[in-house]
Amino acid sequence: MESSSTETAAHPARDSEEFATEVRGMFDRISGVYDVMNSAMTAGMHHQWRERAVDMARVGPGSDALDLCCGTGDLTLALRERIGPDGRVVGSDFSEPMLELARRKSGERGLAVEFGWADALELPYGDAGFDAVTVGFGARNLADLDKGLAEMARVLKPGGRLVILEITRPQREPLASFYSVWFDHLVPWIGTVAGDSDAIIAYLKRKYGLDIDQALTPMQHDLDFLIRRALDDLYWVMSYSRWSDPRFWPVFKNEFLSAHPGVTADSLDAARQYNFERYRYQGIGRFETGEVYARGIADLQVISNLLGDNEFLFGAQPASIDASVYGFVANIFFYNIDTPLKQFVLTRPDLVRHCRAVRAAITKSA
Repeated sequence: MESSSTETAAHPARDSEEFATEVRGMFDRISGVYDVMNSAMTAGMHHQWRERAVDMARVGPGSDALDLCCGTGDLTLALRERIGPDGRVVGSDFSEPMLELARRKSGERGLAVEFGWADALELPYGDAGFDAVTVGFGARNLADLDKGLAEMARVLKPGGRLVILEITRPQREPLASFYSVWFDHLVPWIGTVAGDSDAIIAYLKRKYGLDIDQALTPMQHDLDFLIRRALDDLYWVMSYSRWSDPRFWPVFKNEFLSAHPGVTADSLDAARQYNFERYRYQGIGRFETGEVYARGIADLQVISNLLGDNEFLFGAQPASIDASVYGFVANIFFYNIDTPLKQFVLTRPDLVRHCRAVRAAITKSA
């Protein structure tokens, strides 16, 4: 019998309807926590990047602008603020749940924007209608990039500006090493906040994948697989401790809003309600609080046992599973919330040692 850790599902062709449906479905699922997730995934830098994109669009009073793949509307609203009350600002996306959130933001901030559903490969706008077209973190999701670019060029006025804001893989150190550790191994775990973890992790890995596990033995690959399943379970407990447990929710909320000023309290409250539903459907929401923490502590105990006296799980150098474990343990150890999970980690020198070793490896690379 083949190990399930080596089985891979066939990915849909990029130009297929299945691919478009997969991407649309993912963004529909994560709409409620997209802003929170975006701040975490970009380490809070996306706010400055969007301002720079607006600068490069060179819009001003009376300009007409189109923001494609607008998501929850942050870049669109930044364009409206720069353009002022005159001029036309349109935000389009193919996820209706995202557009609903964008309309809500627009109303709360008193900024008039036309938000509407559109397929970026077949835009419903006339030729030469916009002074600027922007795309923030959406170009990589287009099923046919050439066709999408052709549509953007079609709706631009002569001399208009096309600005694409995107995350790319840096080639030079130290940014290359940091990008690898962050986007290849920690960001996919952040993605589990938003919905179907396996689907989202697979989607992100196809964009950011880098194999640093080539030297692992077949048994180590199998153990890697099992540890990740334990981390799936630990994720629910860690999430529950912050979003659901009333003892820690106020502290978590204040810490998060302080660290990510672009996230509103209302969006965080909406994400909390969304998580309540997820806990109920997943099952953890039906356990007593003490039973929930017992599960997470058992997961941490297993990882502690596997580490023993070693800094890393599979040898002298960290593997991707070390980055994944670090994504959880560091989030518990360094975060200023004294949950039962943190209290347990503080009693385990091996977990603390592993956490510091991975952090040192990241710092050294950067």
